[in-house]
Amino acid sequence: MSGWRRLAVLALCVLPCLAAAAELGRLFLSAAERLELDRLRQSAGANPSAAANVGASMGSESAVGAAAPPPAGSVTVNGYIVRSAGAPTVWVNGADAGGADLSALGVDSRRIRIDAAQVRLPRTDGSGTHLSLKPGQSFDTDSQHVSDAYERRSQP
Repeated sequence: MSGWRRLAVLALCVLPCLAAAAELGRLFLSAAERLELDRLRQSAGANPSAAANVGASMGSESAVGAAAPPPAGSVTVNGYIVRSAGAPTVWVNGADAGGADLSALGVDSRRIRIDAAQVRLPRTDGSGTHLSLKPGQSFDTDSQHVSDAYERRSQP
């Protein structure tokens, strides 16, 4: 095959890929959006609740905020973020646990820890015990039972 033929075949193979890339759109933030995000994080400073909500202030919608509220009397770990710089953020019952009062559910929100892909929620009953829940799991305070998200969806 001549050099021109090889080049033509290569061009025909590359063109569909370029068209598919145009349909896909931007996967990551633009340079201006990254700068704005960095500025918002720095301005949040010592306020971890504000730093956790930086994405919301940029107009993006949080998957945690879109979730249905958990039933009364249950503690649900919606997720967590561990940052290389700054404090981690844990979402419990659809809200940032750093600013939430979970004492009515028997959880000390000031001493929440992330330990080996689980969130340790210290109890306030004075027993010194804690709940270890993975993201998506719920603890029913009435039945003292831990359930996963798929178990709650399958129940009527």
